[in-house]
Amino acid sequence: MAFSRETFTLSTESSGTGGTTQATSAFNLGSGRLVVVTISWAAADVQPSITDTAGNTYTALTRGRDTTNGQYTQIFYVLSSTANASNVVTATWSGGGATYRSLLVSPYTYSGTASFVAEPTPVVGGSSTTPATGSFTAGDLGIGCIGEFTGTTATAGSGWTEQADASAAGFHSFDRIDSPGGTITASCTLNTAAFWVANGASFADTISVTGTIAVTTANDTVAASGEGPPGLVVLMGQACL
Repeated sequence: MAFSRETFTLSTESSGTGGTTQATSAFNLGSGRLVVVTISWAAADVQPSITDTAGNTYTALTRGRDTTNGQYTQIFYVLSSTANASNVVTATWSGGGATYRSLLVSPYTYSGTASFVAEPTPVVGGSSTTPATGSFTAGDLGIGCIGEFTGTTATAGSGWTEQADASAAGFHSFDRIDSPGGTITASCTLNTAAFWVANGASFADTISVTGTIAVTTANDTVAASGEGPPGLVVLMGQACL
């Protein structure tokens, strides 16, 4: 089974004006979605929080911190959303004036049960054009988030699809929907060398199947039956031995 993208919502502040919040425009959020929020900001070395109109509770992953150059990134998620037809997602930096704030909300549908798989330790890189996370365990969905200090464009790495390239705010986010197994690395190529911070995460879509298998040797037949989520075909029948 696999994840499917829905419409992403991006909000950025690229003038360098300090603030304590950044919010999306209102959008229709369905029920039971995996919602991934990727953010980046500058200047304020504080821990942000994510809230929304629907009242969903967002889990925070490890914050990426380049305290030398004042660049930060972080990923948040909700595994199964509460719906709201006019949902607004807000990032809040309490007690700090964050600049160059970027906020991307990415909802995904899925067929089974969504779960968090892994994240790498955030990587802080020197001035280069090839930001990348460390390797981390793959799932059925991979997320990458890059914050950089120069304000340049980016091209997603092989196997990844770009979802946001907010160059004026130094923010780049991308995903991959596949099940490669093993480990993956979230990466991109910058048009201009920059100091950067890289975060990543992976998620799985797991299905459960219930059923029985009965073997009757008297008439040499095998019968199997079961049930699963929509989209999963379960066969019923018998075969001669």
